[in-house]
Amino acid sequence: MSVMSTLLSYSRKNLALGLALLFVSAAGHAQLAPGNTSVKSATEFELERMTEIGQVYEQLLKFQNSKELQKQVWALQKLLTLRPYSTVFRWELARVYGQLGEKSAAYDTLIALQKQGMAFDPTTDSAFKPVSDTPAFKYIAEGLAVNAKPFGEGKVALTVQSDAELIESMAFDSKRNRFLFASAKTGEILSVDNLGVSKRFVVPDVVNRMSGVYALAIDAKNDYLYAASTMTNTYEKFKPEQMGMGGIYQFDLADSKLLKIFPYPADGRMRIISSMVVANNGDVYAADVASRSVMQIRANKLTQMFTSDALTGVRGIALSADNKRLYFSDYEMGLFYADLELSQIRAMEIAGHNLGGIDGIYLWDKKYLIALQNSTLPSRIVRIELNDAGTGIAALQPLEAAKPDMLSPTYGALKADSFYYIANSQRDLYDASGKIMSGEKPERRRIYRIDPSFGLAEAQRQAQALRNAEAARKRNAASGSNK
Repeated sequence: MSVMSTLLSYSRKNLALGLALLFVSAAGHAQLAPGNTSVKSATEFELERMTEIGQVYEQLLKFQNSKELQKQVWALQKLLTLRPYSTVFRWELARVYGQLGEKSAAYDTLIALQKQGMAFDPTTDSAFKPVSDTPAFKYIAEGLAVNAKPFGEGKVALTVQSDAELIESMAFDSKRNRFLFASAKTGEILSVDNLGVSKRFVVPDVVNRMSGVYALAIDAKNDYLYAASTMTNTYEKFKPEQMGMGGIYQFDLADSKLLKIFPYPADGRMRIISSMVVANNGDVYAADVASRSVMQIRANKLTQMFTSDALTGVRGIALSADNKRLYFSDYEMGLFYADLELSQIRAMEIAGHNLGGIDGIYLWDKKYLIALQNSTLPSRIVRIELNDAGTGIAALQPLEAAKPDMLSPTYGALKADSFYYIANSQRDLYDASGKIMSGEKPERRRIYRIDPSFGLAEAQRQAQALRNAEAARKRNAASGSNK
């Protein structure tokens, strides 16, 4: 099966989404399988000089059209240096190795995908026929198939009783024991009880001048609701002359009264706030996916904190318990943290794991991040354990994956000791303008509940056993050296 057909089958034949995923799908940092690099060719040198992913991808398409397999390997290896989390590029690399009959390289690449929790199926793809005649290939395929099986104890907690489409955000109001959801299509904010019964809490009107809402956050201490709204062509009452206009709206959480509007800076940059988090002191941090930046509300003013050309779009955002570090995700580039005291940004990595395709991230129990990965195959929810300093990753464990209800799962919210998330956002049923595709009909949004501590005790036991074994090894080594 080709890379394009894989994408199309997984995305309900949404061509636009399939093409986009070539650049935004993600996978972990696995070592690239070795290629034939004894003597570098002119093509390799040319690819090495390229720094733009579009340039390299154009070369890949050219090599695919001319059926030059070895050149495809070089192009895909270069693409993976630019987008190391891309499962699509890694899968395509495995396919080319298969066509070349390079068993070790094909197997290593497939094993990397399997270890990252991915669920591609090489047994139905003729590209792997030259390397499929070994027990090793069978075992690898079986391991990939296991990843496709539903995993986790999460269940539907409620179904939102509203026909509002493109619900892209949610928050939990602990004072009133209710959820809040917002629609990027209608701009309405819904108040939803534990049974799923919904009421319109905020609607766009001539006073608030809101349009599609993409993010919500609650300041429980001050009883505020923050909603980020941007005029895009997804909004059902789209006005081209207002494209990109919007801001962050502050409402009274008790009665929905509009308190203040923080308009986007008049700097000519397109902005779409994808998620927000509120600090203990009332400051608001907002991930801006469109301008690859993080915004901040402080002292009653919305400003841009930082941006980076190395980023492709900031999506999820979370704040450390001591307010010193801001964690954020980039669909293609992975997970990062900003040290708010030192004004530094650092990447976060963990060998052999997938940190790409993350939408929402949420701090749980002070030292864990709950992350939703919805451009991986399959979609999944993972728990990321931070190191003691909060600057690195100690462990990663899946909590939920491959459930039938997980149709583009997106943002969530913590409620007491549970995590709730939108299981079936169904983004892939809509085209780029927010119109439902022909023949499709959206379902009401199902909200899943999972226990963030799922499997934690066993994971901690295993980690301690490994530490004990390592300590014993060092003692034995020291004892042997003293004899």
